[in-house]
Amino acid sequence: MEKTTNMRKFRTVSALFISLAFVTIGCKRAAKPDEAAILKSYADVVFASYKAAHADALKMQTAIDAFLAKPGDETLAQARNAWLQARDSYGPTEAFRFYNGPIDAAPGGDLREGPEGLLNAWPLNEAYIDYVKGNPKSGIINSKQAITRDALVSLNQKKDERDVSTGFHAIEFLLWGQAPEGKGTGVRPATDYKTGNPVNERRRQYLKLVTTMVVEDLAYLTNQWEPGKNYAARFVSQEPRIAFGQILTSLATLSGFELASERIGDALTSGDRKDQQSCFSNSTNRDYVANIRGLLRVYSGKFEGTAGPGIQDMIAFAAPDLSEKILAELNAAEKAAAQIGPLDAILASPAGSKERESMLVLQKSLLSLSKLLEETGKPLNAKVEVVRE
Repeated sequence: MEKTTNMRKFRTVSALFISLAFVTIGCKRAAKPDEAAILKSYADVVFASYKAAHADALKMQTAIDAFLAKPGDETLAQARNAWLQARDSYGPTEAFRFYNGPIDAAPGGDLREGPEGLLNAWPLNEAYIDYVKGNPKSGIINSKQAITRDALVSLNQKKDERDVSTGFHAIEFLLWGQAPEGKGTGVRPATDYKTGNPVNERRRQYLKLVTTMVVEDLAYLTNQWEPGKNYAARFVSQEPRIAFGQILTSLATLSGFELASERIGDALTSGDRKDQQSCFSNSTNRDYVANIRGLLRVYSGKFEGTAGPGIQDMIAFAAPDLSEKILAELNAAEKAAAQIGPLDAILASPAGSKERESMLVLQKSLLSLSKLLEETGKPLNAKVEVVRE
């Protein structure tokens, strides 16, 4: 997970029409690329991506503050839209996971976990945080539990992986609430945040705090990847084959295990909307698009001013045919993700239905992509280890 057991922690809506012209690879064998330049380009892409995610999280924080200052339908809608934009910006950064970088583990090689589980844990047991249908007094908000950063960190998945207390999906639930009859988006009223009611005051405090925590954690990650400093400096100083293995492990794990198996496969198998990642806003299809955008950034080495080269250049040199196959699957995954609509209707449809076909097409493409990326380990003499549980 983000679907989050400890093992799994390794774990707009404009259509995704990203041009891949810049990654077109001809049949002629490419010249050997500058390995150090590939590592620098990768680190620059990571930094720029976290910087963009942090900037949009700050905008979300501003919108939520404005909502809390004047709770109403209009300000709530603005806060929800800001969450969606922040989520779209965070999604591509998931292509930087699964190799004990700052998002998954504390820099320096110790055993402490990074902030991924605090930022993006799911699925979420709503009753752990606030009231739900049939239980109006449930959750931390309706208890006497102190609402502090330390308390919420300690409570996050304390006894059950679904007992999520922080991160994007906690904010999502607090903004949208439960969906009626499990369809569409949540319908939490703005009146839940009107001042004067003791429970509302705790809800206001909770929303403000978890939003601040997301902003702070993204600031930390941005700082770790600042060019020439902190973790970024250590990453680019590695032996290139080790770093290539980390990059490819991340791409292969996100595409195969995390996306194809966890986020698509589990949801299709259960048919339960709660097994889609962003179920309260019913925007998991946007998550797919954003994640694939991250795969493309890493593969090409290009994002917001970064000019490459990317890992594609190394693969094109070492295994041109394999590189072309990877490019074809990236194109296929991009196209398939752009055609998927809100998941509530898809998951409610029966097995074998036309509605489910779009997700199955994406799943097949991502599984193929993961296998191809894993195969790059041999020609690059790199260790590519795909997480599969």
